[in-house]
Amino acid sequence: MTYTTPHRFLMSLIFLVGMFSCQKNSDTNPQSADKNASFRIKFDRPAIGQKTRYMLFRGADYRDPNNLNFEYLKDTLELEIIGKDSALGWTIREKLTAGSVSLHGESNVAYPDSEFKYFFKSEGYIFLLNSRDERISSRIFFLEKDSNYPYLTLLDYQSPEVEMKGWKTSLPYAENYRTAYTKNYNLLGITYPHLNVVINNTGMQSQSGIGNTHIYSSTYGLVRSTQYNRFTQQGYGWDLIP
Repeated sequence: MTYTTPHRFLMSLIFLVGMFSCQKNSDTNPQSADKNASFRIKFDRPAIGQKTRYMLFRGADYRDPNNLNFEYLKDTLELEIIGKDSALGWTIREKLTAGSVSLHGESNVAYPDSEFKYFFKSEGYIFLLNSRDERISSRIFFLEKDSNYPYLTLLDYQSPEVEMKGWKTSLPYAENYRTAYTKNYNLLGITYPHLNVVINNTGMQSQSGIGNTHIYSSTYGLVRSTQYNRFTQQGYGWDLIP
């Protein structure tokens, strides 16, 4: 069982639309992430009712370290912990919010009218997803159960340190699996002191040509995820909304 169907479907819907509008996520008075994390989904302390929202963006020229531009789109994804299954773990409901443009004719997001329900477990220092659906699970977690890396590690990585540059990292392009960390990362006016960076580009060696990056911590949960296509060099991602 894999979780790739909505991801690859969505990649086919993303087109280059000219020069994108954002390069750096900066703010003159950034706030500490600790002051804004009370009710968001946490990997280390999940609870029913925790809710997190993400803003969609798209970028281009993934292999080009000089083109860092990306554009936010008017789609918002909401994740909420709504229950717990004794076998599968915490239940997440994932849906687009009412004002999202993909609910009204745009084609930015796969299955825009559908609510996805899936599960996650934090087993020791490993974060795992589960789903009862053979075809789809999540639009934001790009973790394939049948791959070599179907998980996120919850221990903090200590090397190498990387910078976030636009919608990319400072690491050079490579078609492999890499782990790193970034510190004092400012995203949408919030500063995160230490986040793991997991880049899984092993799929770009194959016919699928799909790679992904997750930026997260056990305390703050998922802060950013991106997915991109080897052949078109275009991609999209989700940024945590404060």
